[in-house]
Amino acid sequence: MKSVLSAFVGCGSIKHFRSVAVKGTTHEHNMAVVIAIACALPVFGIIMMTLVTDSGECCFICAVCETGYSQHLHCYELKQSDEVQVVNQTDLDYYPLYVYHVVDADYVSMKHFVDDIPL
Repeated sequence: MKSVLSAFVGCGSIKHFRSVAVKGTTHEHNMAVVIAIACALPVFGIIMMTLVTDSGECCFICAVCETGYSQHLHCYELKQSDEVQVVNQTDLDYYPLYVYHVVDADYVSMKHFVDDIPL
């Protein structure tokens, strides 16, 4: 985590929040956000930490997830990896998603089609 935070050296004071509003939508700790598209599947990140600099720049420290699609549940299954990524709020699809825990797996359901995501 220390190497991730080194990206903020020289940004002045940094504040940590459990939730923050982006474009009128609240992003909270442990919610999922789409951080990329790979092989026609969304790549999700689980928000671990929200940082805001003095200049108002908002970034999310996200745990990157491996994604699979569940035909049975019509949603995406997430497997959290060891990879951590800093994502600027302007680089995100601004719809955060609740993570649902079913049996021994975590799932998210998209609010719109992947093709509609402005990434």
